[in-house]
Amino acid sequence: MKIKMIFAVALSLLFMFSKSSVAETRSPATIEKELKLTTKVAVQTYRKGGMAELFQMVEDCYQKVEGKQFVCLYLDLASLHIDQTISAAMNYPPNDNFSNTQVISRINPVLKSARMDRETASRYLVMTISTINKLVDQELAAAAHPR
Repeated sequence: MKIKMIFAVALSLLFMFSKSSVAETRSPATIEKELKLTTKVAVQTYRKGGMAELFQMVEDCYQKVEGKQFVCLYLDLASLHIDQTISAAMNYPPNDNFSNTQVISRINPVLKSARMDRETASRYLVMTISTINKLVDQELAAAAHPR
């Protein structure tokens, strides 16, 4: 129930903020679909090729996907959470490509292109990260225990 509420708030905020940018105007249903799909793809890619393949996918997304930069941001944030989760579980150091500094350097241009000021971007990221982390955790659990 709590994830649905957080998810709804994040969707509402993103929809509201994205209306200020012509390039990023999307419906809440589209945003929900993007969040779910990118977290699923991120977990599948990690399971298939590890963090190296996941990072390559993130880089390719930012370089090759035009007009869908928020999808790349979602993929980046999902990858960050996967890296943090797996690193902690395996007692490995985190992947340098998914350090907070590296991720911020990639997502800042997306937020700026959506014309979000710092406060708005911060609020948006807090809710989006919470939603993505929960979706990734669900995908990781489902992948570990297939039906």
